Amino acid sequence: WRRHVRAVIHAACRRSVLSATSAPPQLAALCCQRREVCRQPADSDLSMASMRPVLLLAMLALARGAAAGVTPSMLSADALLSLAKAEPMRAFAAWAEHHGKEYASKPESQEHQTRFTNFVASVQKVEELQAQNPRAQMALTEFADLTEDEFAESRLGLRPDLLRGTRGTARLGGFMHADVEIKGAVDWLAEGAVTGVKNQGSCGSCWAFATTGAVEGINAIKTGELVSLSEQELVDCDTEKDQGCMGGLMNNAYEYIVANGGIDTEDDYAYWSAWGGTFWTCNRRKEADRPAVNIDGYEEVPEGDEQALLKAATQQPVSVGICANSLMYYSSGILDACCDGLNHGVLVTGYATDSGASGAKHYIVKNSWGAGWGEKGYFRLAVGGGQQRQEGGLCGIATAASYPVKSRPNLEVPSFCDVFGWTECAAGSSCSCSWSLFGFLCLWHDCCPLAGGVTCDDLAHCCPADKPVCDVQRGLCVSADGAASEAWTDKTPATVAEAAERPAEQQQQQQREAAQALGLRGAGGDKFRKDVHVVQ
Repeated sequence: WRRHVRAVIHAACRRSVLSATSAPPQLAALCCQRREVCRQPADSDLSMASMRPVLLLAMLALARGAAAGVTPSMLSADALLSLAKAEPMRAFAAWAEHHGKEYASKPESQEHQTRFTNFVASVQKVEELQAQNPRAQMALTEFADLTEDEFAESRLGLRPDLLRGTRGTARLGGFMHADVEIKGAVDWLAEGAVTGVKNQGSCGSCWAFATTGAVEGINAIKTGELVSLSEQELVDCDTEKDQGCMGGLMNNAYEYIVANGGIDTEDDYAYWSAWGGTFWTCNRRKEADRPAVNIDGYEEVPEGDEQALLKAATQQPVSVGICANSLMYYSSGILDACCDGLNHGVLVTGYATDSGASGAKHYIVKNSWGAGWGEKGYFRLAVGGGQQRQEGGLCGIATAASYPVKSRPNLEVPSFCDVFGWTECAAGSSCSCSWSLFGFLCLWHDCCPLAGGVTCDDLAHCCPADKPVCDVQRGLCVSADGAASEAWTDKTPATVAEAAERPAEQQQQQQREAAQALGLRGAGGDKFRKDVHVVQ
């Protein structure tokens, strides 16, 4: 019975509903001694008479925690690291439980032993990185059971070999933001030009997320509309140079978007490659018919010039390549030391001036590993090469920076009525189900000529969103308060979408029109001046 009492008290201590300071007096002495590191009660503490009320209190605390949806709390970064050095297996068990690792319940398995070995190696790496980055908090993150190679394979994906090929092309010189004044701080997230943090999962598609982030930013700045764009389209369809989950390059992705006439939205072409792969099944209908947001081309920041990068970031979010090995253990704060070599694509969303007398600046960078990583999905990086004075900026951040250029309005696109893009309705109209399977799967659609239209029960008519109540007897659409009404609208048949291949001549014409729109046409319209590139 003492073993069961220990288990209940230990569970109560480890949950956020109980701590050394919040526990009832009878439990406080048996609970957490420092932060949330709990000790087991000794046998001398556990007489049946003395433990009966304590056990009841612990069980009640656990019940309250469960009712409130409380999950096992995680040790603080410092406490976990301290515990890992003193009792590595115990720390590993707590870490694995917190992160929901399947092998946590199989301590005798080879997988458990392998991951424990990696975890112990990570403890030493975290200490080394912490010493190099005193302004940052390095921690045993969700990646602490991976080797560096496993981490790179699943979370990184910038392809330096593709970068070298692009840098070898002719460049016509110039930089459109050369005369921009660098400010004390810029935050494009606060300005409404950055979408929520996304998660690439176990797919090396960072390049796609950095690309969409930059295009989302310039589109919001130019149109006032923040639209989340489709990384999956880039992973599936941009395969001439880029390689899906096996890596790619932002510049190549910009070229694809220009050649395709735009890129689809996240809502319409959702991301599903987080599991770590793709079937190379590009949805040609959506690729051809859903270019929701377009760009004219892209421009490269002068290589290695951090002042130029700051100027560009003053005007818009900028996609950059970095060496991201140390991000494996990043938790918060400003990084001052880094590795060499580019292996990850991210988005600079602004910069700020450090507090204190130095007046130094740091970049604000959006990652694509989910909002639970780092500083709500972001990290900060010292401007000026950090303590190492790295050429090209800390982590190589100014080595491969680029951003899209946009001057044209977006085209209206049809509404696709099913996930496969088989049927569609004209721009400005709404898809309306006319035949469903048990009310779950729609097998056939019609179109309501009204944006945001509401389908009536007769399945042949629809009503506007501001008069959503269908009066089938009178053929009227009535407002919710009954004060206004109008005649209902006939639905029209949906059309079958065709996957039209864009011929080379059409692509070339799009390029010429894009160049002329900017007034930056180069020789033959093949490439914008000022390093603004369009697809060849």
